[in-house]
Amino acid sequence: MDEKALQILNEALTEVMNRFRNFFIGPGVNMREEAVPFRQREEFVAPLVTVLGHTYGVRLLTAENPESPPIVEVSVNVYSDEFQPARFKQRLVEEYRPERVAQTIQNFMTVRDEAYIKKSKDPLVFASFFELDFDRDLRIVRKEKKTASKVTGKMVDTILQVHYHIRPEALRLFMEDPKLFASAVYLYCLRVFTLAYRKSLTLADRRLLSR
Repeated sequence: MDEKALQILNEALTEVMNRFRNFFIGPGVNMREEAVPFRQREEFVAPLVTVLGHTYGVRLLTAENPESPPIVEVSVNVYSDEFQPARFKQRLVEEYRPERVAQTIQNFMTVRDEAYIKKSKDPLVFASFFELDFDRDLRIVRKEKKTASKVTGKMVDTILQVHYHIRPEALRLFMEDPKLFASAVYLYCLRVFTLAYRKSLTLADRRLLSR
């Protein structure tokens, strides 16, 4: 993709992370703004958002085939030694069952999102934009740090990632309407990922990371 196209998609991802943060500080959840800070990382164009000790991010990755559309990566820092990737995978598979995805989308969508669904006449239209293989696209990455983590005291970050492959026909739609891309990433990628991750944690994990 050319630089202009990447800029358009990255601006949409910035909108995604602003929307994610605003959900927590807006009416309903109503958390303090300083409790949901933005984080900046060199390798991320869109800001990361930390919520209750979890730092979430989204970014674009280049596919192995340069002719293929970019990949959307959704990630979160994993702090607990008790985290079980197999447990997360099981939860992710469950949350991506069509009826569960439809419910998640309905829970978080706005009037703008609803307009896209009505236009397509398919409540799972966002699912048609991405390819997701639960064996290929779920990974754990360990990254060395220059300073010790403030949470774990370790010199290594453990990062959970899921890769969503944009379908070529969807990329054309996203370039015509970047707000459609923002809605799709927020509802189908980030929100379902976040839900599966939280449900995969043990009760002890949740208490630790909510302090």
